[in-house]
Amino acid sequence: MIRAALRDLQFRRRRFAIATLGAGLVFGLGITMSGLSAGFDREVERMVALSEADQWLVAETSAGPFAGNTLLPEDAIDQVAALPGVTSAGGLVFTPMNVGDAEDPELVNVFGVLPGRIGAPDALQNAGQVVVDEKLDIGVGDTLMLSGRAFEVAGIVRASMFAGVPNVYIDLDIAQELGFAGGDVVSTVLVQGDAAAIPGLRTMTNGQVEENALLNLGDAVSTIAMVRTILWLVAALVIGSVLYLNAQERTRDFAVFKATGATSASIVTGLAVQAAAIAVVASILAIIIGRALVPVMPLTIETPTSTYLLTPFVVLVVSLFGSLAGARRAASVPPAVAFGG
Repeated sequence: MIRAALRDLQFRRRRFAIATLGAGLVFGLGITMSGLSAGFDREVERMVALSEADQWLVAETSAGPFAGNTLLPEDAIDQVAALPGVTSAGGLVFTPMNVGDAEDPELVNVFGVLPGRIGAPDALQNAGQVVVDEKLDIGVGDTLMLSGRAFEVAGIVRASMFAGVPNVYIDLDIAQELGFAGGDVVSTVLVQGDAAAIPGLRTMTNGQVEENALLNLGDAVSTIAMVRTILWLVAALVIGSVLYLNAQERTRDFAVFKATGATSASIVTGLAVQAAAIAVVASILAIIIGRALVPVMPLTIETPTSTYLLTPFVVLVVSLFGSLAGARRAASVPPAVAFGG
């Protein structure tokens, strides 16, 4: 039966080639969706790692460092720095702004930090400088316009948040002036070491900060997961429709096989082999398509290696699922059909 199934693949190669290409394209889009979702996580992880903090202290009533609902006085930085167990402390104020001119603005995440302290990129040395994410496509030494003021780009980092919005790091005093009317406030106090519990402040770990930063993307992640599931169902229908049509056309063949002693299980196995053959080629195409889409997508796609490794197994499972209708049809063919019954 396996040899007969492979010969049938050869005989109907155009039909199977079209089905394989369609399934490969759909699975390739599924890989892209997985990479998009993973990109949200990776960018937040890089942002947190760049801060070099062990703990993030926020107001007790604050939802997190990027919620913007409750701020702390700037002198909380020095108070925390003096606590036992604290190696170093820094401050951060966060606010979204636009860069560029009024005709072509671009949204960025502005991080006001203290140069030379934790949370600040090493390249940031004074108030007239900025360090920007590589997404802004601007070079070191160039000028960046932020809220009508010119800043010299002192460094480039790979740091973005909220589905690819670039991060911009500036001096804390400048950020307070631009976003908070000069108020001496911070969104969070960054700590290296282990700060004791402080009344009125809540301690967040790096993991909790990452989860907080992803809250606004919860609906987007759920939508991506739903679209990915729909893509898998579409792929199953593509493969299943071809295999079912093939089973319909081979009704008399199956009857002859059964009349000569073949079991329904062996015939179904033959169809499973066809589904597996489609899955192997479709998974290769899916990986190629998924990688080819990375540079042309407007959002950051960071597909984990595990996704590529799991793709052949996912494609195989979906292909076998799609072949169930054809397998059921093949198993139900009576041997009498071979004799015109």
